[in-house]
Amino acid sequence: MKDSDGNIVQRKQSVTKTQPIGTIRLVPFPHTPHPEPGSIYTADALETGPSPESADPPPYIVDRATTFHDGKEPYIKLGRIAVLKEFRGSGIAKLLANAPLVWAMQNPTFFNPSIASMGMEKMGASSLDEIPVWKGLICVHAQEQVAEAWAKWGFELDEGMGTWVEEGINHVGMFRRLNIDKQAP
Repeated sequence: MKDSDGNIVQRKQSVTKTQPIGTIRLVPFPHTPHPEPGSIYTADALETGPSPESADPPPYIVDRATTFHDGKEPYIKLGRIAVLKEFRGSGIAKLLANAPLVWAMQNPTFFNPSIASMGMEKMGASSLDEIPVWKGLICVHAQEQVAEAWAKWGFELDEGMGTWVEEGINHVGMFRRLNIDKQAP
C-alpha cells in the first residue's frame, strides 16, 4: 500500500501454497521373488504367480537369476513414481528418481540387517560372509511406456525378467548399479 505521495507504507503479504506434486517409493530388501514373465497382478488378487508385494516383509530368499541380478544379491527397489499432470514435463520425475539414489549412496549401510535384532537364521546366513549386504544394486518395475525415461536415468532393461502386467499395465524390470563406498560405516 502506498500513501498519497507514492511511498510504500505497508508491504503486500505474499501467499504461499504448499502442495505435494510428486512422489516416489524406495523399498528396502528383502523382496518377494521377481515377477514371472506373463504374470498378471492386481490390487485385490493375484491372477497368476506369486505376489510382488505383501504386508509382511518377505524372507531373505534365493530368487531366479535374471540378466542383471544373480538371484542372491540384495537390491533396493524404486517404484510408484508419480507427478501431478500439470507438472509433468518439467523435470520433476527426474529429480524424484535421483533423490533416493543420492540418499542411498550417502547411506549405503542403512538397509543392511542387524545380526543382533534379526539373528543369522532369519537372514538365511550361516556365516558372516553370507549376511546380505547392499552393494549398490537398484531395481525398478517400470511401466513399458516410461522405460525410456528410466533408461535416460541410467537404468538398463533386464531382458531376463521378461514382461508382466500390474494393474492392467505392462511392466519390465530394469536395474542400475550405484558406485558406493564399500568402507562406509
